[in-house]
Amino acid sequence: MRKEIYNHQENFINWMEKIDETQRIEGLNKEHSFLVISLIKDFKIGINVSIASKKGGRGYHRLNSLKQKIIFILKLLEKREIDDVTKITEKEIHQLFNDMREGV
Repeated sequence: MRKEIYNHQENFINWMEKIDETQRIEGLNKEHSFLVISLIKDFKIGINVSIASKKGGRGYHRLNSLKQKIIFILKLLEKREIDDVTKITEKEIHQLFNDMREGV
């Protein structure tokens, strides 16, 4: 058994317990919080992973990494007054990543 020196499992479990109590992610609106929570729970058991990826649940390090990246992008979208990521246009998302690339 490998020793986990970075506490990825403990950090993820603590985050999930906090989320299960509040059903919200701090800094995100209700809809985005629900999307992130359901997506991360799906990844944990191996649902919604790419066809090209290995089947099965994702590890705690990967789950923490995905969680941080998704929350960061959703917070940037909310700063741009995009309150529902499901209704974003292709142009808006390309503009966001272009602005990130250029340091805007």
